[in-house]
Amino acid sequence: MEAGPGFSLPASRSYSDGHSIACLVLFLVAAFVTVRPIIIPVTLPNSLGFILYKLRLRNDQLLKRRTYHLPIDLNVGPLAAVLILLASKSIGIVEFRAGIKGRGDLHPYDILLLFLSLAYIAISLDSTGALRFLAFWVAKKGGTSGWKLHFYLFVFFLVLGGIVGNDPVILSGTAFLAYFTQACGIKPPTAWIFSQFIAANLTSMVLVSSNPTNLVISSASGINFIYFSGWTILPALFASIVLYPLLMFRYFRTTSPALVPRVLDTPEVYPRGELKDVRGAIFKAILLAVTLITLIVSSVLVPGIKVYWVTLPAAVLCFVRDMGHDIKHGSAPEEFENEFQADGLQTSADGVEMKVVSPRNDDISPASSEDKDNHEFNAQRWTLPGLWKKFAKRLPTVYSVVTRLPWPLLPFAFSFFILVESLSSSGWISVWAGWMSDVVRNNDVTAVFFVGFICILLCNISTNIGATLILVDIIYDERFTASNPSKRVQYGALFAIAVGSNVGAYSFVFPASLAGLLWRGILRQKGVELGSVQFLKQNILPLILTATVALAVVVGEVRIIFPDG
Repeated sequence: MEAGPGFSLPASRSYSDGHSIACLVLFLVAAFVTVRPIIIPVTLPNSLGFILYKLRLRNDQLLKRRTYHLPIDLNVGPLAAVLILLASKSIGIVEFRAGIKGRGDLHPYDILLLFLSLAYIAISLDSTGALRFLAFWVAKKGGTSGWKLHFYLFVFFLVLGGIVGNDPVILSGTAFLAYFTQACGIKPPTAWIFSQFIAANLTSMVLVSSNPTNLVISSASGINFIYFSGWTILPALFASIVLYPLLMFRYFRTTSPALVPRVLDTPEVYPRGELKDVRGAIFKAILLAVTLITLIVSSVLVPGIKVYWVTLPAAVLCFVRDMGHDIKHGSAPEEFENEFQADGLQTSADGVEMKVVSPRNDDISPASSEDKDNHEFNAQRWTLPGLWKKFAKRLPTVYSVVTRLPWPLLPFAFSFFILVESLSSSGWISVWAGWMSDVVRNNDVTAVFFVGFICILLCNISTNIGATLILVDIIYDERFTASNPSKRVQYGALFAIAVGSNVGAYSFVFPASLAGLLWRGILRQKGVELGSVQFLKQNILPLILTATVALAVVVGEVRIIFPDG
């Protein structure tokens, strides 16, 4: 199998010089802090409050909190590594440009624009209450039977994850499950939330648009969207079929308390009441369906088309509709009234945590008169927090969707694209490609299972995006292709990456995927705490089973499609 038209790896230098070693070390450091963030306490001087106030970035001049916890994580670590490599001249403008613009048919900006565009439409659809309506409708069909309801929701999340991707399912489904299990008196909700998380990530391998890693594989290989789905739908289907008996064995056994009770005391639910914007739900569902169909058809009929040409106009149309709806009907939801009461930045699940360490009462300057209060109120209206609050109150739907978009994906993904380019130009990808060739030895079974499980392992070191970028570069490197691998090996290795990068999301650590961090953050907001050991214990058996079955199906596919090797 040839790489996508024009896809080529950059010329590499010796991997033994200082700059090459720096590229490897900083990549490993960036990967480490992505999985295991480092918290650094930062003490800020009082004068900084005055500067921020003058720049209209704060509502008052005095800092109420002096020491903050700054995490060096996926938002900071990879970007810092890139800046250090640029400053030390270990990489140059060539690697930086390739990490942003891409090379050949692999364009990072194209992939991220497509993913964010579809994410906007899917999250906007969710803002209408459509996904909650469907979830409650499915729950009502399950009646009072806990076993039947668990199965219905499992299938529901499987199908939805295959259509809209894992992020929208996690955004809407996790909050629904937290509410529903609490209303039914199910504690802990382990069986329900882990079944949802695994199902959504397992079937996200089906459509190219469902996961950024699928987009990387499709772009690098030049495979159109229909062909990609033709390869991945059977591994996802068979893995799903064998997965549910394992979940039944694990969760349906009689325990105290029962994880999946045989009979549920379900609350009275009214699915229709969850739809906040019926016309919007219909419009956005049709828009999403048309966009996905157009995306699939255009990838076949118009080879080389920029995929964001299809998705970005659709997202803009959805955005305009949201703005029109807010201008006509908009009023701030109640939660917005309390969201901006606290001064400064808000704590987020995965963002910078602004945590009080040593508050002091004398940092607060009381108003001396009513005039002063009015003056400060008017001044605050034109600060950044004040404008943000006005935006939230005037355009609540747009605000809700925009703030739920996976923005951390942008700096993280671009940084990892650049870091992988640095590994290519410094010779490390070629070294690893040689090792891969020695292990595979043109054997399709070895290629599929070795690449698949290596991909899962790398997901827990550099997230599924980093793992996909590295392995795609390896299987297209000259050191690997020089051994003239058979089509079975080429296609088997490629779709083993597709399997590994999706099932690897539910493996050992939360940051194996950005979806894992998002899922944990939502559960924390709902009062459900999950530890790393529990995450590993709940995922390890489903991971081994689904990965083994899905990779075995890939082996069967390459042997049937390429009978002569």
